[in-house]
Amino acid sequence: MRASLALALILVQAPEQALEQGDVDGAIALYEEALDRQPDERAALWGLGRLLYHTGELERSSRLFQRAEELHGPHYYNALMLGAIREVELRYEDALQEYRRCLSLEPGQRGAEEGRERVVGILRDLERFRGADRRVARDLCFAAAGWAALLLAAFWGAGRLRDAKGAPP
Repeated sequence: MRASLALALILVQAPEQALEQGDVDGAIALYEEALDRQPDERAALWGLGRLLYHTGELERSSRLFQRAEELHGPHYYNALMLGAIREVELRYEDALQEYRRCLSLEPGQRGAEEGRERVVGILRDLERFRGADRRVARDLCFAAAGWAALLLAAFWGAGRLRDAKGAPP
């Protein structure tokens, strides 16, 4: 157990130092090297996944967190990061599911609580907007039908007026 912990610390120490110096690309390269040496090292999977999330490589980041979970079992950090990734991907239902899973694994986890509340608010707003869209569409249909009836009446009236004046058809 101590040997694997020591190895994990060694594998992530250099990338974290590069990151502290502002070298994100260097940190990513170092995490990738660490994973080449130890492909199932959870700390390196998490570190690289976190950096890729922050650089916008969401699909690759997601695969790393899923791999960490497959290799090492469920962990609240995997669920938290997958929730954040799904939220950025605008997959709000999936994000909510991951945040809830995180809270089931680590009750009171602040990031998951905040994410859950944020996503619930977004989903509530989206539902309200969808309802408004349905009302607007209904109102536009009524307005279009009204305009069509008005135009029909105007054409009908113009035809009757023309007939009344004895104009040829």
